[in-house]
This record gives sequence, structure tokens and C-alpha cells, in this order.
Amino acid sequence: MSKKCIKIGDCNSFIIYLILSILFSLLLDIALGSANVVVFKYFKALDSGNLSKCFLVRNIFCYLLTIIMAHIFSIIEKKNLSGKQIVQTEIKKDDDNINKKLSGNIPLIHNEKEDITDSYSNIKLLFIIFIIFLWVLEEQLLAYFKDMIFLHIDFWMIELLIIHYFLVKDFKIEVYDHQKLILWFFIFPFMLKLATIILSYCDPFNRKRNSISGENKYEYKYNRRVDTSKLIYVAIDWLIGLALPIYFILITCRSYVYTKIKWIMDKKCISPNKILFFYGIIGASFCFIVNIISSFIPCDVIDKDKYRLSDYFCKVEYENEIYVDNIRAYFTGLNEMNFDSIIEIIALFLGVIFFFLHKYFSLKVIQVMTPVHLIMSYPIYYIFNKIYLLILNKIKSQGYLLLNVNFAEIKLILDFIGDIISIFGYLIYLEIIELHFCDFAYNIRVSILARGNLEIEDDVIGSIKTRSDYDGEQKSIASSEENKNDNEKDFSIES
Repeated sequence: MSKKCIKIGDCNSFIIYLILSILFSLLLDIALGSANVVVFKYFKALDSGNLSKCFLVRNIFCYLLTIIMAHIFSIIEKKNLSGKQIVQTEIKKDDDNINKKLSGNIPLIHNEKEDITDSYSNIKLLFIIFIIFLWVLEEQLLAYFKDMIFLHIDFWMIELLIIHYFLVKDFKIEVYDHQKLILWFFIFPFMLKLATIILSYCDPFNRKRNSISGENKYEYKYNRRVDTSKLIYVAIDWLIGLALPIYFILITCRSYVYTKIKWIMDKKCISPNKILFFYGIIGASFCFIVNIISSFIPCDVIDKDKYRLSDYFCKVEYENEIYVDNIRAYFTGLNEMNFDSIIEIIALFLGVIFFFLHKYFSLKVIQVMTPVHLIMSYPIYYIFNKIYLLILNKIKSQGYLLLNVNFAEIKLILDFIGDIISIFGYLIYLEIIELHFCDFAYNIRVSILARGNLEIEDDVIGSIKTRSDYDGEQKSIASSEENKNDNEKDFSIES
């Protein structure tokens, strides 16, 4: 009978946290919008016009709710812990009473677990604040530039190598053969991602009308009928040389932050709720300060006849000027109580809830699994994200799935293929798909457990044998003593 080279393994029970993290990330996109490839016209199901472009104001509300929910979850967690401690105290008292009876009133020593509320005494609070601030900073920068400078430049495959380095350095983990194979395997989606960038440069219409020199200086869009910005790193040739280093610095920061967050949770027993509480405070403060500054510094005046560089970065319109964000424009729009403001209230209400739940379950993934599993979940999110955007375009664009731009279908197909390949590799990494050839299955969870059970059985058998030998020795000693006593009796009688 031939041995199967590929088998379906068991799902880890912790995978539910991963599924919930992806689910709430998708729901967050549906509510507040999604940054994705340029071939899509509609990025959000709940579009509130100018209000939806005030991303910093929205983030402030998201962070504020995170503070409230994290505090509520912490109170619930503390009550559960106190209940367990009461039970453990009663058990300890019973054990002490038993020990006194058995040991002649000599109390035995108990190894008590460190209280989670005392863990702040073992770690510098400033370090936690620094890590969370770095988390907020890289998160906001990546989100802001994702649909402008970093469009198509999402090489999460390289981030896997970076985060493996940090995990090996901080946790001394060993990367097994089947995991190394998957890291090499992700070269294929990496090449497909490069192909989408090259296609943007090969677009003849892109090169002809997307130049910033000469009479086409302000032609940053494909055309007015499509009304979407062209890729800025194609319009400005030298920008790709600046965008790539910045992107790699940011994903390195993200890998470092995720690794340190796991270290804080594992080594210092800081719960995800406490981390999210500080995350909400720092995030709300950061976005509020930046929003106040941007509200008083306009980028340019509104000009519908020209396409300018500022159109990429400043999209909020207020009093005939455009801004990166403007808190006055947001609340002025809400006070009008029109259709857009009603849609914004609904979108914001749903968005802040999905934001907290996404962050909470992402931290749970880092806590019970590893940051690698969170990063590897990106292609699963991307593929469902593109499906959602296709459906949304079908509904809102009167049957047109994509924008009428060059290579739109090819780019989308390449992205889909890359995501599918990545998901297959991710299933191998999760050990849902097991490779039983070339010793790739030697260090998977099932094989390690099987070897552990064999070692336990060997120890049990060895202990049984040792006990039998001991019993045999005791019997032989007893037998020799009896023979000795008999001989002594015989000798005394004869005497």
C-alpha cells in the first residue's frame, strides 16, 4: 500500500482567533473603506462623500472606543481572576490542613503563581509606551500611504523573513524544515507582485499622459471619465527609489512591534486588554494632535480643472481649500444632517466596533500563536477583500467590475493567483496540509506528540522493569535472610 505524500491534518483550536481577526478586518473595510488596487472604483459600501475622507477624525473615535472596551474587558478579566484566586485560596487552606496532619504541623512550601496585577513592577512602563507609540505610528503611516505611494508595494513576504529573525533572536525558537520550505515558497507570490508593478510602468498610456514634465504636468489621472489617480511612483520616476526604503523601514518596525508585544504578553503576563487600553490612549492622542495641525494648514485651493500632486495627499474639502484632514469640515458636515451625514453616523458606529474587535483578536493571535500567523493571514484577507470590491463595483458601477484602464484584468488575475498560492503555503505552515516526504513532517505537531508519547511509554515500561528488578532483589535478600536465620537455628540446636 502506497504512502500518501500529502495529508490533511487537524486544525489548531486557536485558529478561531485568526478567523475572527480576518472577519472583523473585512467588516471594518465594508464600514469605513478599503485601500486596494487602482482598478477598483469604489472602496467602501457606506460612502459619505467628503466626510469619509476625514480618516484621522474617524481614527480618533476608533481609539476612544478601544479605551472604553479595553477597560470593560479588563474589569471582567479581573473579576474572573479574583474568583479563581478565591477558589485557589480555599484549596490551599485545605491542602495546608492535610499537610499539617501528615507532616506533624510542619507547613509545606507552595509555589504560588505571580499575580498579573503586579507584573508592571517587573517591566519599565516607558518601554511599553514606546512600543505602543511605534505601533500607532507605523500603522498610521502604512494606512495613509497604502493607496498612494505604496499601492501594489505590499511585500508582506519579506516581512515574514524579518519577523522570523526577531522571533529567533528574542524567543530562541527553531525554524523547522517545513517552515523554511514555505518561506522559500513565497518567492512565487513575490514575483507576481513584482509583475504587477512592472505592468504599471509598461502601460503606454501611463507613460504618455502621466508625466510631470512639459504640457502634461498636471495629468495625474487616467482621464476625467474614469476619474482616478494614476500611480504616483510611475508619474514621478524617482519616487519608487524613496518609497521602497520607507516601506521596508515601516514593515521592519511592524515586525519589531509585534514581536515585542508577544514578549510583553508572554514574559511579563500583560494581558491584551491592558495593551489595548494604552494603545487607545496613545492612538487617540496622536491622531488628535496631527488632526489639529492639519486642520489649520491647507494644501492648496480647490481646482477642478487641474490634476495636481496635492490631490494624492489632500482630499478633504473645506471652504474652497483642500486639507490632509480637517476636524472642522467633519463636524460641519455632520451638523447638516443630510444623507451623507446619516450614512457617516451608521458607518462610524459599525466601524469603531469592528476596529476594536479586529485589534483584540489580532492580539489574541499573537498571544496564543505567533506574529507570523497574523502576517501570513494577509493573503486570506486580500482575496476576500478583492471579492468584496468586485461585488461592490458590480452593484455601484452598473455592471462594470473594473475601471477602464490598461492591464486592469491582468493585474487583478496576478493578484488572485499570488493570494491563492500564498494561502496554500499558509495551510502548510499551519499544518492543516501535511507534507509527508523528504522529512518535512518530522517536526510537525502530530509527529512531535507521537514521539513524546513513545518516550512516555518507554519511561513507563522502564520504570515497571526497574520496579520488577527491585522487587526481585528484595525477595532474594529476604530469602537469604531466612536461610541465614534457619542455619543459625540449626547450629544452636546441634550445640
